[in-house]
Amino acid sequence: MHLLKFILPVLCLGILQAVSAALKWENLPDLPAGAGTEKQIGVAGAFTGSHNGAVIVAGGANFPHGLPWEETTEGNSPPKIYHNDIFVLKKEGGVWSWTLSSEKVPGAWAYGASVSHPKSGLICIGGETKSLPVDGKQKMLRSREVFALKWQNEKIEVDKGYPPLPRAVTGIVGARIGDVIYVIGGQDDEGSTRIFWALDLKLRGTDKYLWAEMPSFPGHARTLALAAAQHDGTSEKLYLFSGRNPGREDVELLTDAWRYDPKSGQWTQLPDIGLPGKLSRCVMAGTAVSVGIHGILVIGGAEGDLFRKLDYEIPAAIAAAKLSGDSAVVMRLQNQKLDILNKHSGFSRDVLAFNTVTRAWSHAGTIIGDSPVTLGAAKLGDRIILPSGERSPGIRTPQVLSLKLVKGYSFGGLNYAVLVIYMVAVLWHGLRFSRKVKGTDDFFKAGSRVPWWAAGLSIFGTQLSAITFIAIPAKVYGTDWRLLVGQFGIIIVAPFVIFLFLPFYRRLNVTTAYEYLEKRFNVFVRCFGSTLFILLQFGRIGIVLYLPAVALSLVTGMDVHLCILLMGLLCLVYTMLGGMEAVIWTDVAQVIILGGGAVFCLVWMAAGFPGGWNAMVDLADGDGKFRLLDFRWDLTAPAFGVVLLGSLCQNFLSYGTDQAVVQRYLTTPDERASARSIWMNGVLSILASFVFFGIGTALYSHFKMNPGALAPGIANSAAMFPYYIVTSLPAGLAGLLIAGVFAASMSSIDSAMNSVSAAVTTDFYRRFRGDVTEASALKVARGTVVVVGLLGTSLALYFAHLGSKSIWDSFAGILGFFGGGLAGVFLLGILTRRTHGVAAAFGLLASAVVQWFLVSNDVNPWFLAFTGVGSCVIAGLIAGMVLPGPRKDLEGLTIHTIKSLKPSGDVHSSG
Repeated sequence: MHLLKFILPVLCLGILQAVSAALKWENLPDLPAGAGTEKQIGVAGAFTGSHNGAVIVAGGANFPHGLPWEETTEGNSPPKIYHNDIFVLKKEGGVWSWTLSSEKVPGAWAYGASVSHPKSGLICIGGETKSLPVDGKQKMLRSREVFALKWQNEKIEVDKGYPPLPRAVTGIVGARIGDVIYVIGGQDDEGSTRIFWALDLKLRGTDKYLWAEMPSFPGHARTLALAAAQHDGTSEKLYLFSGRNPGREDVELLTDAWRYDPKSGQWTQLPDIGLPGKLSRCVMAGTAVSVGIHGILVIGGAEGDLFRKLDYEIPAAIAAAKLSGDSAVVMRLQNQKLDILNKHSGFSRDVLAFNTVTRAWSHAGTIIGDSPVTLGAAKLGDRIILPSGERSPGIRTPQVLSLKLVKGYSFGGLNYAVLVIYMVAVLWHGLRFSRKVKGTDDFFKAGSRVPWWAAGLSIFGTQLSAITFIAIPAKVYGTDWRLLVGQFGIIIVAPFVIFLFLPFYRRLNVTTAYEYLEKRFNVFVRCFGSTLFILLQFGRIGIVLYLPAVALSLVTGMDVHLCILLMGLLCLVYTMLGGMEAVIWTDVAQVIILGGGAVFCLVWMAAGFPGGWNAMVDLADGDGKFRLLDFRWDLTAPAFGVVLLGSLCQNFLSYGTDQAVVQRYLTTPDERASARSIWMNGVLSILASFVFFGIGTALYSHFKMNPGALAPGIANSAAMFPYYIVTSLPAGLAGLLIAGVFAASMSSIDSAMNSVSAAVTTDFYRRFRGDVTEASALKVARGTVVVVGLLGTSLALYFAHLGSKSIWDSFAGILGFFGGGLAGVFLLGILTRRTHGVAAAFGLLASAVVQWFLVSNDVNPWFLAFTGVGSCVIAGLIAGMVLPGPRKDLEGLTIHTIKSLKPSGDVHSSG
């Protein structure tokens, strides 16, 4: 540890300088002139958002007839003009262009709330307008109106089917969580408010489709605040920043920040706006935009000191001078005010980033060009569009800025070299074992010559995919340690797997787990179980390829399709050539790289943290990141009972019925060696859990202590740990660790390919073709690996094309209804005597119905494994007693009759 502290600054020299994302600014075409105007000077307070690939800017206000502090020829100040124009910005053929819509805003409004919704469009809420001048004065009119602007069929459509606000208000801000729109603050006829209203769009068409008046937030009343919705690692929440609260004699310039949790209904105060070690700042009338998975950008804003001076201090001094009859002082103060207005240098140019997990502020960059306030933002793909606004008091700008977050770092040549060397070594490894494959017993069981410790490492590698390698640290970074309880399930389940499941697989000398189901029940149950396994593994290959590839692409710059092809095709080649023995020994090497790299990262983070391990732990502990036990009985939360019960049943499913794991039990010389491999996997799983949970917490402490080191635009939580690796570890070592991520993916994919091949060859080809030769079976086995590998890789590429895995999510959800039930069927077969094939099938169906009901009621996924197993067992037991069905000879097929089978050590010689 002391040595690491000494070499750390040297190795990291230049690494952290280019860590955070860079802001890429681009000037887009200026806002065009509206109807009846020759030149666009810009508008402030316009409704701004996006819909169907177009940016919409509507309404707004400006001073087209002169500066507001100048007098007209009639001796009056130029009036503020409110507009009803609607502008649309699109990019077609690589060219950005504006269109002036023939539709108009229903009323000339400005300074309302803008909320974009993918289906409903740009929802415009409240605002203000002014009447025409009467006797040189304008009367303020505030709005209760709510309407939506949709971009459909290349034109704007106005949707007025929204309930009005409870009362008229302007200067209000809004944000959306799902289909619920929240609006906060603003000014009504009595001044600044603590308004907090919500509208659920799902209730449209019902008598409940009204604005709900929520309990007022606990902070100051305010107007011109900033609001955004963002995920904080546990769920999406509403964030409120800054604003001002004008009074008669002074104004409160607010620097506070708040978070609202829709689930609990509670507000929480957050650290004030500002950078570490500096004074808090007001950013009223700025723009807040959620970016990535946990970031919020606060763009510009007014610090308010000049506003206080211009609107309070100088007018108060002038009034006092007038009372005393000191005209010279009055003149000097008036000139001072004009001088400030005429020489105003603009508002804040800073872009601040707030991380919703660490709740830390950092400086993300600087605005180019004008730095306006009172403008909205539209998100269009990976761009944030900032149109027009007020660049200084009373002066607008037609400027339109585009902001993109781009990587401020590169993967580097040395890292790529290490990655390529690793890939070549893996390929050579597979070719080396191809000479040992003589038949299907070698191809599927490695000739039962694998040492127990290698089998244990392979089981561990199969279950610990790249998704786990990168997802556990990301999950713990955003939450706490409550899910650690679930990692102990394998140790609890291991004895049951060894004494309940393993004897049947070894002593019956099966190749797939589903052969047992036919012996115990019937061929339908066997084929159903095998088919379900094959479909899930096919999709699993796609997901295990796609999700890590996305994360690796984000942090390395490699094309996501290239990442998928590298992992998929490499696995296909060495699995097809070398069979199970190549898979296992490749898993061994990959687990060593993965585990060793993870331990090194944890030590590295502790060594580089100011104050070392204890300070890193203290920081996380102070923020509740080590919360472990939650004894509430809440089926929707990761409470202790939910996680423990779910973990036990999940592990029964994974270690008792998953062919990818069961196949490892059959590769060792005897039953005792298989049992030792199961125990080894259990111990490794516990140790690895502490390491990966520790990494997640260390990531939290690291990025809270160094908020500028974390790019706010990280768009995938799975990229969190790889991002740290690439940006914080020395070149070469980072490449080896990223190779570990590839390794973790491939250790799951190769297992899926070989086990699906075993299922297809054994449960279908050999089962229904009758007598087949070893040569033809081996040919089918290798051909199946190729087909499954190509289809799984193609599926991952399809996910990448869509940019989402939503189709697989829906498909897996349907198949997942039967997952827990499959484990239940095995338990029915092993533990009971009266359950027959019809009853087992009925139990599977009943389990699926129960799962469907629970999923529709938002039950925590951990608990679904328990209900899936439990409902199948109960339904199967009842059906076995009630429904007729054929009875079979159960000799050697249940726990009550297993003694009639000899241990597998009598079948396979350990020598």
